[in-house]
Amino acid sequence: MDELEANPWQGYSKGEVAEGLAQAMVGLDDDFDQLITRIMSAAGDASSGYSGFRSEVKPELEIIQTNGLNLAEDTQSGAAEIAKADYEAEDVYRGAWPDIPEVNFGN
Repeated sequence: MDELEANPWQGYSKGEVAEGLAQAMVGLDDDFDQLITRIMSAAGDASSGYSGFRSEVKPELEIIQTNGLNLAEDTQSGAAEIAKADYEAEDVYRGAWPDIPEVNFGN
């Protein structure tokens, strides 16, 4: 069986980065809506195509926002689960490999 390793602190840090990106995307659909409204106002009679464009794009922007928030939450939750598994298994693996220094065992 192949081994898999994970660093919960790096994972949580990446989750914080994803959270920052997700926060930056909050309101993206509203900003888009305001932009299209201003464009339609300036376009006058030529604004008819913008309404359809808004209807097509706005739901996609809402999905992007939701996916960004889910990514941040899932990344941080995964890191927390890894840390929890390490903590719960520390007694099982303590001393299993005597030549390897102990890591994540909170001596």
